Amino acid sequence: MSRLANQLQLRKCKSFMSVSGIGDTGYATDGFSVDVLLRSHCSEYSSLISAVVAGNITDLQPSFCLDVSNWNIPCNLSLADPEFFRPQRIDLLIGASLFYELLCVGQVQLSAGLPLLQKTRLGWVVCGGGSPVERRSLVATACKDVTKSPSLPDERLDCLLRQFWEIEDCSEPIVKWTKEELDCEAHFVQHSTRFKSGAYAVRLPLKCSSDLLGESYPQAVRRFLSLERKLSRHPPLKNQYAAFIKEYLELGHMSAVPANASLTPQYFLPHHCVLKEDSSTTKLRVVFDGSAATTSGYSLNDVLMSGPVIQPKLLHILLRFRYHRVAITGDICKMYRCVRVFPEDSHLQCILWRDSTQDEL
Repeated sequence: MSRLANQLQLRKCKSFMSVSGIGDTGYATDGFSVDVLLRSHCSEYSSLISAVVAGNITDLQPSFCLDVSNWNIPCNLSLADPEFFRPQRIDLLIGASLFYELLCVGQVQLSAGLPLLQKTRLGWVVCGGGSPVERRSLVATACKDVTKSPSLPDERLDCLLRQFWEIEDCSEPIVKWTKEELDCEAHFVQHSTRFKSGAYAVRLPLKCSSDLLGESYPQAVRRFLSLERKLSRHPPLKNQYAAFIKEYLELGHMSAVPANASLTPQYFLPHHCVLKEDSSTTKLRVVFDGSAATTSGYSLNDVLMSGPVIQPKLLHILLRFRYHRVAITGDICKMYRCVRVFPEDSHLQCILWRDSTQDEL
């Protein structure tokens, strides 16, 4: 433990080691190792070991004070820790290589259900205890060092059992939203409209003024011309892209900006395509890049609030598939296009397009 190393002013050496434990989880150390001389307080035994330095090993052990008044520990036995029954800080964790070197021949069984005394080179230590039934019950509560106690108060056992079930609980956790997510939710409630067709219209959730956006047109032009050159080299891909844009217009999901329209500030979304040949529905998808920065350094995404995640966790979705004998899925065609943008915000979602290089953008 780093506190002990600093208190003893031990010389630290660079050491890059990782300690793995239960569940194959790795714990990164502080990057140092120290040489420690262990010496028993009740014998002549000593050993020099090399230990890695960690910020913390575990909580106080045991986790609560034990009542040992009726254990009848022989007075002639020198305990390695005379106050083992009191919660204390753990400063050093001994590895298996040294542990078996410390063990000696000699055990004392106090009584049925109580721990036993094991002789070591550091003194007698208290370990184990409890009947097989009691041990299985205590292991199930996943608590620390409860085997040192023959019985637990009902309140303490109830608390430990509740903590165990809370750890293993798969129910929906308490949702903790950030202030921005709460503001975005409130914005949706105040500025959303639903039409008779079932489609929605929502104002863009601006968290700051759109005046922060700089010029986006030059970048959009450069990226479109690059896309146009790519499409010219792949006529089938160009036909699919043009068909996508045409469908977008015919369905009324976008419209041409009038030449005399005064839209300030204006944000142009660069776009490109993603081709997925093995898709059974849409093989070509057009992606509109709202993260493209303007000349001021801000993008459209930067001035918009980010709402909370509202879909169920993937684990819960998979469990529902396994819970019932039959699973039914559905796909809402062009679902996100059913959410329309208010005309007042349409100038923040402009794109560039032309069917031929002979046409104007």
